[in-house]
Amino acid sequence: AALELSVNHEVLLTPNLKFVGTVNIDETTHGFADKVYDRAQLIDLQVPRTGIAAHVEGRPYAARLLEVWDAMRLIAPFAYRVLDEIAAYVEEAATVEVAWQVAIDEQLVQKVLPKIKGTDPSIGPALEAFVALANPDWPLSHAKASEMLKAFREYGFVSYF
Repeated sequence: AALELSVNHEVLLTPNLKFVGTVNIDETTHGFADKVYDRAQLIDLQVPRTGIAAHVEGRPYAARLLEVWDAMRLIAPFAYRVLDEIAAYVEEAATVEVAWQVAIDEQLVQKVLPKIKGTDPSIGPALEAFVALANPDWPLSHAKASEMLKAFREYGFVSYF
């Protein structure tokens, strides 16, 4: 088969060539038609707690961040990319003499809490656990999560914004 890249420019594709791609399915993506799944090999990659623990091992905030992951994983899952971004933020904050506790507080507000939205009944208990974890060490996170929990209790729906 030939693939036309532009006028008078094509590439011949061999019959044994296969295309591989990835798609992250989450609350921000549109669903696929069943025929897409019929033609694909679906692999569901789960992130185990042990993987998260190993990824943050040795950091001063490892145990606390793992507690947050435990509380939030069902309603606002995060994994290696977010953990790496948090680590980079904490390291940069240290260069301007900002304590890791302050940097983690800021990152929880910037990276974890915005993922929480919807009407799932498990949001209430997860936010309650998060509020308890955040108090008193993470005042920004505590205030925002408390506000979100109040809205969830009042309206049965929550959104970061």
